[in-house]
Amino acid sequence: MAQWSRGQTRVAWVHGAVVVDHRGQVVLIDAPEGVGRALDAGVLSRVHAVCLSSGVLRDLAGLLVLLEQRSRLAAPPATVVFPLGEERPAALLDAWSRGWAQVAPVVQDAVHPGATLTLGGVEVDAVPLGRGEVRWRPQPHVVPTVGLGWRIRTEDATVAVGRLPVPDGAVEKLVRGADLAIIEVGVEPWPVEDRRWRLRPDEAARVSGAGDLWLVGDDGRFGAGPDQ
Repeated sequence: MAQWSRGQTRVAWVHGAVVVDHRGQVVLIDAPEGVGRALDAGVLSRVHAVCLSSGVLRDLAGLLVLLEQRSRLAAPPATVVFPLGEERPAALLDAWSRGWAQVAPVVQDAVHPGATLTLGGVEVDAVPLGRGEVRWRPQPHVVPTVGLGWRIRTEDATVAVGRLPVPDGAVEKLVRGADLAIIEVGVEPWPVEDRRWRLRPDEAARVSGAGDLWLVGDDGRFGAGPDQ
């Protein structure tokens, strides 16, 4: 687990998710499979919001288990934020509300790119990012999907998170002026196509405009590239 802090803002990379803890309130960026069991009870009980970067399964495969783990702690209701138009997060949350709403209610919020929210006492900007999703049938190929990068702003620091952005200038706009930038890069095998869908570690390492930079792989591991 990687950790970073400034003032009363603490950031950690835990099992493929970004945990931003400010004054005891936690904003979680994405819910990959297994993250609910990887977070300790003290953190889980303080998760105020989960911000999903896309409707791609790898970003939300652990969402229901995460919510179930929180329900055992009798934690306050959490808000789940996801890109407007994505059907998977909405379907999962509708299923949760039918079975668990009385025990552990969840607030869902579909947001459009460019929106600014207040979550857990911090300002969160939803920044548009190009993304791709692998489809394996009828043959392996990549399709474009809605993606959001996140800028979390506290009085101590600005943290920018870009999950698997396409190689264009949008990621530089996302991280510009951030104290910590977390960029996900491609390391897993993907179908070969004419268009490039993911940043290489060396490309991401050259992205300028942020103070500290974390590179993480799309295999869920922290560190990608020779200097990590």
